[in-house]
Amino acid sequence: MQENSYLSRLFPVSKNYGTPQAVNGLQSISEIKKELQDRFGKDALTPDAATGTSPLQSTVQSAQARLSQLKDKIDAAVGGSSDMMLPGFTPSGTAHKNFFRRLRYGFNFQSESSTSVLPVASDLGMGIAYMVSKKMDIGLGASFKNRLG
Repeated sequence: MQENSYLSRLFPVSKNYGTPQAVNGLQSISEIKKELQDRFGKDALTPDAATGTSPLQSTVQSAQARLSQLKDKIDAAVGGSSDMMLPGFTPSGTAHKNFFRRLRYGFNFQSESSTSVLPVASDLGMGIAYMVSKKMDIGLGASFKNRLG
């Protein structure tokens, strides 16, 4: 499975996966802290004595507060629901069905009695249709009429 599947071709795994050699070259916590201090300043990760939070942490908290304010505004504009659905919209009942569940099969067998002009007749028909929506199908069918007599 790891060597011959389509997923293994899309996302190859290194030969030393799961061994200590696999972590060589990955960043350590100290390297990440050094990178953050280089980008945001030396005091970005040291906590303030008065508040107990670092400047980077307070910046993240203020950004989260601003995002929650924007979300509240969007919820108020939509009508108070957090699912962001359009008002009055109902999804199609066929939207969740796969291709094979949308196929409809039909079968027809009829017999007619004879009249003074035509002999006994039998009809045999079959069809298959694709359900586009609840009210519309597109399909093909075939029928055979057999006259006896």
